[in-house]
Amino acid sequence: MLNRAYWRTGHREEREEELLEEILKSVVGDDGYPGDSVPSANWPGVAPGSRGILNALSPKYCNWSALLELNDRPPVLWTHGARDIVVADGSPWEMGMLGKLGAIPGWPGEDVFPPQPMISQIRDLLERYDGRAEIEIFEDSGHAPFIDAAARWSAVFFGFLESVK
Repeated sequence: MLNRAYWRTGHREEREEELLEEILKSVVGDDGYPGDSVPSANWPGVAPGSRGILNALSPKYCNWSALLELNDRPPVLWTHGARDIVVADGSPWEMGMLGKLGAIPGWPGEDVFPPQPMISQIRDLLERYDGRAEIEIFEDSGHAPFIDAAARWSAVFFGFLESVK
């Protein structure tokens, strides 16, 4: 799974066993990943609950568009692997796309529950940001450019930090 989902195809991480051991320490369930859920009358029959990491990032609790309303706008750096399948427009892990693909029955269609255009949403928000926003796309990286493009990612990240001192 690590080799197909989190970094680019063909990348072999020398610290793979160490990373796997750390991932296996993750708290899985209602209080960790993915979090709890509550019943919903809407498809797919569940909604974000009140605990867990994915719920913390759901629009129910996290409003990224508030970034546009800040008086003092901090500099923002977004790094992203172009081959990321986790955070992607059309991600095969996202509920709307899973419904569209027929993996979750009863999908009501794009007009009711479209696949979430994750990258388009992030890019749109940052393009509307009236402050310093840098976007760095790593063309040959997956979900973790800090692993599969470590040297370049580190240069970008630490260069950005140095520039905002």
